[in-house]
Amino acid sequence: MVSVIVPIFNAEQSLEKCLTSIQGQTLNDLEIICVNDGSTDGSLDIIREYAVRDNRVVIVDKENGGLVSARKAGLAKASGDYVAFVDSDDWIEPEMYEELLQIAKEYECDVVCGGYFFEGDYISKHVDSVGSGLYKDEGIKTIRELSIMNLKDRGVGIGGSLCTKLFSCKVIKKAYESVFENLTIAEDKVTTLFTMLNAQSVYVVDKAYYHYVKNMGSMVNSGDMDYLMHIQHVWEHFRKAYEHPGFTEQMRIQAEVYLTDILYKGINGRMGFLCKNMLWVDPYWLKEIPDGTHVLLYGFGDFLETYKRQLQHYHNLECEGCVSMPEKAKEAEFDYLVVAIKNKAKADEETDKLVAAGISAEKILWFPQDEVYWKFIEANGWI
Repeated sequence: MVSVIVPIFNAEQSLEKCLTSIQGQTLNDLEIICVNDGSTDGSLDIIREYAVRDNRVVIVDKENGGLVSARKAGLAKASGDYVAFVDSDDWIEPEMYEELLQIAKEYECDVVCGGYFFEGDYISKHVDSVGSGLYKDEGIKTIRELSIMNLKDRGVGIGGSLCTKLFSCKVIKKAYESVFENLTIAEDKVTTLFTMLNAQSVYVVDKAYYHYVKNMGSMVNSGDMDYLMHIQHVWEHFRKAYEHPGFTEQMRIQAEVYLTDILYKGINGRMGFLCKNMLWVDPYWLKEIPDGTHVLLYGFGDFLETYKRQLQHYHNLECEGCVSMPEKAKEAEFDYLVVAIKNKAKADEETDKLVAAGISAEKILWFPQDEVYWKFIEANGWI
């Protein structure tokens, strides 16, 4: 019933966990298409071992051509009524495909969308910001207008990742006819857009199944001197979508805001700049704290480091250091503790832990950090 396509390039460190999670699905009627995209490590050997033990595993061995090329090669082999994708760094919950397939069959859906867990400096849950349920007939117009971004909620709308979704084979193959191999960023968002333009029914599930594991070696997390060229390819794909009869003026605004977003993210950390994350954190928060007070920072990763850098260069406040555990915060002396976490749900979760550890809620501060361009979009009446 379901063909699961796994593009693989030098993934020997994570591949076994990925494939085991697919093998362990409660839905047995799977075809697991492993596309070895020119790996130079032991990935192909691992795939072959799985194929010996499980006759559902199909191997496609090809020269390196990138993600779009690998997924297309997998689609060419797919024989299932439905198609799913899993990236080789990631893994999935055991009930994912059984539950998504049940919905697809019950409601005769072209696409079923689930959510995901992001595993980076911490684990956070994400679901589509469009409202769960079935979208068809007039409703399909609504979901299409949220397929790039949900401007009203400043959210992603339908999440771009193909890996959180189950597609009818016909619809996903049609979408990939409009996606070319020169697309190396935003591949999923562009393909999702073309899928939504061709789908007649979509079901959104308010549940996360997919575990997206942050790979520090990926292009997203390392400098890319050709980043602007890659954005140009995204722009070319969007302009092609403008010609579709289902594409509206509101969708074009979303597309251009989305391009603004990835340009902004490129400046922040993806173009190999020395001043990485320069525009990531608005320093307005420093002036919200009384002068002369002692501030302890609580958080994780690059976001915490950016807060720390700003605080150390702001001479009206005293920096008492950084911690990432409530017990360590409890031992420190400070006037205010600033939770340096961008995701509000995760910040609220950590705040509860800090209060439970005995820290006064009145001493805990958190500041929203919207991307700077949102205030210009709002002021111009585009949302």
